[in-house]
Amino acid sequence: MSAFRAARLPMLLADARQDGQPIVFVNDAFLGLTGYDRGEVLGGSVGLLLAGGGAAAARLDRAMAEGRGAEVDLDLRLKDGSTVRSRVSLSAVHDDAGRLRHFFLAVAERGSVRQAAARRDVEANRTRISELEAALAEKTQLLHEVDHRVKNNLQTVSSLMLLKARRVRSKAVRQALLDMAERVGALAAVHRLMYAEGERSTFDVTAFITDIAGDLMAGTTPGQIDLKLVLAPLETPLAKAAPLALLLNELLTNALRHAFPRGRKGRLTVATERRAEGGRIIVEDDGVGMGQEMPAEAFGRSLAEMLARQIGATLTWEDAAPGTRVTVLLPPMAAAPT
Repeated sequence: MSAFRAARLPMLLADARQDGQPIVFVNDAFLGLTGYDRGEVLGGSVGLLLAGGGAAAARLDRAMAEGRGAEVDLDLRLKDGSTVRSRVSLSAVHDDAGRLRHFFLAVAERGSVRQAAARRDVEANRTRISELEAALAEKTQLLHEVDHRVKNNLQTVSSLMLLKARRVRSKAVRQALLDMAERVGALAAVHRLMYAEGERSTFDVTAFITDIAGDLMAGTTPGQIDLKLVLAPLETPLAKAAPLALLLNELLTNALRHAFPRGRKGRLTVATERRAEGGRIIVEDDGVGMGQEMPAEAFGRSLAEMLARQIGATLTWEDAAPGTRVTVLLPPMAAAPT
């Protein structure tokens, strides 16, 4: 992007993949021409910069709706309320797979002696954008391959632990191996979802809960526990995906293993909610209660609280009368979900 920032031709970039095609980049030349500050332009629509609409603006809107290029003469609205007659060159930028990624717009004042040079800059920058898009696609593919290989390796480690657990005589050692295998399996599920979700900067928490809850329920006695999922869309930054996955695995495993002893029947509810102060996850059962499920000194509870601190979450334990309710309050997202 450094070449675009330094270019003398006013230009901007709009994200074709988002609703409203918001502006995601403007160079200094564009800000100098229009008088806007960068923060006043980023996130807005291209149409907000056009004065009076008209046939030319309609042609530009139609070209963007159809995902193609166009060149129109229209009035550009400046910050002080005045307008300048400009020629806007619109280019649709696609990746190697033919998917529309961005719209590139270059602005040249009509009658400028630099107009021919500006058009040459447009073509050169269009080529640069294509090269950058290709490099980004290659990097994304590499990251997906890493996720895929990590998932396979984690599944192999989990299988080795399960195999060893079947051959040891000590019940304590066997249980420790089974517990670790479940935790490794939760990490494998994270990478499986990362690989499947494609190009994202966030992790789908609700999809993970659905996935891991189904796996854990498969190990329970049919008909003993009624699982209820009340899942509103919830995402977290990718950097927090692994510790959050381990935390949720710990809470679900604890409830399924300890809340319903000796064949006791009951219900386990998992709910998610997006709130202004951050996401909220609730794991609640109607089992035997806090004292018997997970004492304060238990390793699982200590691990859960450590993982919560690692991701900046607040973890609270409550008596649900009957059973136990655990609430995880996640901090606000560092970036809005895509």
